[in-house]
Amino acid sequence: MTYTVDELRSMQLSGNFKGLLLALTAPDAFVRAEAMSRLTRFQNEAVLEAAIRFLESDNDFNVRSQACVVLRNFPHREESVDALREALKDTHRLVRSKASFALAQLRARDALDDVLAMSAEGLEPDIADTVNTSIEILSTPDKSETLLKLAGDADVEGIGKLFDCMLKPDHEEIEAGLTSKGKNRMLSVFREWESDGRLTALDADPDKYRTARKVYAEKLIDAF
Repeated sequence: MTYTVDELRSMQLSGNFKGLLLALTAPDAFVRAEAMSRLTRFQNEAVLEAAIRFLESDNDFNVRSQACVVLRNFPHREESVDALREALKDTHRLVRSKASFALAQLRARDALDDVLAMSAEGLEPDIADTVNTSIEILSTPDKSETLLKLAGDADVEGIGKLFDCMLKPDHEEIEAGLTSKGKNRMLSVFREWESDGRLTALDADPDKYRTARKVYAEKLIDAF
């Protein structure tokens, strides 16, 4: 059975979540993704179960990514959080990005660990934004401890991700919230990078997110 966008919108507006769930069985991946996106306004067991099932099994990445958005509406359900954590291993970067963003909104403090651990090769640029989102929505008034958690024992990739998100112009508040201890720790890491040649290697990397780390290192060094 096929559905038009108008039909799916009408189901959403009329509260017909059962019709949207039925549309998830359509052979057309576009229809399934559109139906899943329309389920974001509903919070019931059937929708939760469908989002988890399609996130785990649908062969279209758009459907899986929309399922991540739906699961964001179930912050107090462990199965929702567990499914999103599993989605961090998805084969498609859009799904991983949506999952990390949803986790950041659901469990900001825990999500920092999940996001940083999800790729040995480092985060894609869009997921680096999520690290910053996690920091921004933390409930604690003092963000410096969270930043130290990222920077204090992080490897090269981990600390680089922190600087990636801090380089943006609207993050002065986060930068200002760093304690002296935090700044000194970051500075010492960059000095280690300098001594073993990693900064030189990063500078030669064409990827702007890697090059940004050297730029921030210079900014930090100039501040002392």
